[in-house]
Amino acid sequence: RVRFLPFPVAAWSGRRTMISLIVSVYEQATTLGWLIESLSKQDYKGHWELLVADDGSDPGILTVVKDASWRYPIDLRYIWQPDAGYRLSRSRNNGIRCAKGSLLVFLDGDMVVRPNFLSAHAAAHRGGERLLLCGSREWVTVREDRPPRDTEDLFVYAAQLASIEGLGSAYKRQEGW
Repeated sequence: RVRFLPFPVAAWSGRRTMISLIVSVYEQATTLGWLIESLSKQDYKGHWELLVADDGSDPGILTVVKDASWRYPIDLRYIWQPDAGYRLSRSRNNGIRCAKGSLLVFLDGDMVVRPNFLSAHAAAHRGGERLLLCGSREWVTVREDRPPRDTEDLFVYAAQLASIEGLGSAYKRQEGW
């Protein structure tokens, strides 16, 4: 049985929904930098916030977040908890407690998104229905001796590996979701 969070339906039906993007991280400074860079290029016109929920990383993650707060015009907050073992759920819950949006989107710190990521989520929820959207990811292995310089390099590399959207997913059950 699925239970929904008690958000009023009216909160979902607005033209421009406030989105809270909650990113869970642990010792992922390099990939978090790529993710934030990709988020800085979003085409979503509504208000959104980025909450980095850290499960006890060393100060390198905070350095990435501080740098991003100066480089990009993003409503960005950092939420840290002490490292006491693997506590991903608690870290995500910390992000939920701090979120201001009526639409919550969850990512991991080792992901990169396309420019329409947030606008596509907002469009999916525009009908006023309570929805849960799930999906899979395409994996791209990055060589340590030739890391991408930025997200554009990463997307070019992914395209060369045929890991671009529009291709069939290895996760057939998730395509419908």
